[in-house]
Amino acid sequence: MADALMLLSGAIHNKGLDALTKLEGFPKISRMQTYECVVENVKSTAKSLGFEDFTPLPFQETDELVRRINANPMAMIRQLLEEDNITESQYDVLDDLNLTLSNRRSLEEKIVASTRILLSEKIQLLNARTDISESEKMPLQAALNVAVSSLNYWNNAFEDNLSPWNGLIHSYSGQADLPIIELADCVGFCIGVVITGNILFGFLTGIMASGFALTEAII
Repeated sequence: MADALMLLSGAIHNKGLDALTKLEGFPKISRMQTYECVVENVKSTAKSLGFEDFTPLPFQETDELVRRINANPMAMIRQLLEEDNITESQYDVLDDLNLTLSNRRSLEEKIVASTRILLSEKIQLLNARTDISESEKMPLQAALNVAVSSLNYWNNAFEDNLSPWNGLIHSYSGQADLPIIELADCVGFCIGVVITGNILFGFLTGIMASGFALTEAII
């Protein structure tokens, strides 16, 4: 079951983002609204895949974690390394992912296409590595899957005038000012998984982190 969640991580993540757009008052939604919506969505997904009921960390703890992720995602990753929650090899993969996504300066298709190719190559390289165990690869593979799906999701939201996120994305003065949303997505996911050992909690932190990366400025 865990493997199934990892393989479907990108699709599950995007489904959670879609759920946020259906909240009353979107995009001016509170942090509690977002938490409750994503928890309900993750529980529904888990149930459909045969998982037992999902019990997340309480709102205050989750919200504090997400705020720290949004403030400096790689500082959180470094803390995980310093506390021996991840290995040096895992850190290197995430640091490389951070560098790749941080260099993505636009959601225009021509820019996204090159980033998409880089992510695909990184997935292949990770799968071929023998210095990282399969259990250590699992959250990294899922994070990369989330990164690819997130990049496609936000590229579509940028290009599609009918996307509920479109107006919010274009409200930024320029592409350079737009947050690297997919970085919040995939790093938030990975941090949630590592800290709790629960794949489902990773979806909660990833979706909340990416949603707030865009909406926080207008709440």
